[in-house]
Amino acid sequence: MELRQGTLQIVPHVAPNGVGPDLDSLQQAGEMAVLGSELAVLHRHPFFQSFRGTDLQDLLHRERPCRIFQPAEPIGLQGDPVTDILFLVSGRARAHLNATPASPQAIVLDLLSPGSTVGLLSLVDKGPHSATVTAITQVKALALDPERLQVEMDLHPDWYRTLAEIAAQRLRNSATWLQALLG
Repeated sequence: MELRQGTLQIVPHVAPNGVGPDLDSLQQAGEMAVLGSELAVLHRHPFFQSFRGTDLQDLLHRERPCRIFQPAEPIGLQGDPVTDILFLVSGRARAHLNATPASPQAIVLDLLSPGSTVGLLSLVDKGPHSATVTAITQVKALALDPERLQVEMDLHPDWYRTLAEIAAQRLRNSATWLQALLG
């Protein structure tokens, strides 16, 4: 089965013994059909709009292209390595700095909604998660493979400008939150 530019090509799935349907292939086909509409949402994100001519499906994590996080479940932990770039398709989450002995209360940096990304800035410095992200409601996210994404970005260095614009906006948002917090 192959998904290209919003179209779905259906290929018959036959079990390896040639008798009856291949249930594993049918399950994958169903997952890919669902991903078609989610990939369309991904194409509308400012960063991924510059990926004209690039098949975003090829950038999805091969084993688990779609992730579901339950309320209160961590999506990314501050200080942990970024293993996937996550693109929220549904649900809400919060990004916060963990509490420390010097600051006993977690500091909320941002509220994330569909269209938000987690781990995207690691493409610049390969750094760990700068904040903890926790699901507020059930969150569905597409998982992009950072290594494949990095290869594409190296082929198109102008995409780093879009990434820099996103980083600047996040920095401004964080500064606004902090200013409001400190009064």
